[in-house]
Amino acid sequence: GKLWADLKTIGYDSISTPLAWMGLIAFSIQIYLDFFGYSVMAIGLGEMLGFKIPKNFDFPYLSRSMTEFWRRWHITLGSWFREYIYIPLGGNRKGKCRTVLNLLAVWLLTGIWHGAGYNFILWGLLLFTLITLEKYITGNFLNRHPAVGHLYMLFAIPLTWAVFAIEDTAQLFEFFSRLFPFFGQSVFSSFRYDYMKYLNMYYPFIIFGFLFCTRLPYKILKKIRNKGIIAIILLLIFSTVVYCILKGFDDPFLYFRF
Repeated sequence: GKLWADLKTIGYDSISTPLAWMGLIAFSIQIYLDFFGYSVMAIGLGEMLGFKIPKNFDFPYLSRSMTEFWRRWHITLGSWFREYIYIPLGGNRKGKCRTVLNLLAVWLLTGIWHGAGYNFILWGLLLFTLITLEKYITGNFLNRHPAVGHLYMLFAIPLTWAVFAIEDTAQLFEFFSRLFPFFGQSVFSSFRYDYMKYLNMYYPFIIFGFLFCTRLPYKILKKIRNKGIIAIILLLIFSTVVYCILKGFDDPFLYFRF
């Protein structure tokens, strides 16, 4: 979160292409761990009070397509839109044209649900375009070739988050011009090695964040959860988190405003 905030402070027109991608990867990790962590805590607190709260995330960054991603990301919201918007409109039962219109309605409303800014509408339209293309053109290919699907999603997911994160459309286009420095623009900023400075500052967080987007930590936790050492480890992590909050090192909860 701090790395993404640093980019906004510097200004998107003053960063290099490697730093722009690094910041976007950092935001992609932040928004997932932020919202996934909150959902897991909500499920745990619900169980303590006797409520069964449904799972909201299923390792979405391991998806091979945007369609699969949105089955795994914010599952409860997707279920609501499917049951109360998509299916009542006819779903995919009334021909291809009607299906496309129904998908457009769902993704436009998904964008507007997150906010009234133009970027959220653009974000909804972008998701609609990718998911519609997958439904009728690219989906079977991506499912048959998992390596290609994962590579495609490594680029597609962060790019959609860029549209989601940057509300000012002028700044959004500026940021994309740094991600893709075409038309004679330099890949590097006036400070040529800015990305090295920030990589040295943040690489441990990026590595750990990336690992926690996979199943590996949870597989390890399953194996050692009944050992006494795990209680000590969790207590140390919890104490560190409380210390960071008290010192003001924490970032505000991203989804608090939605």
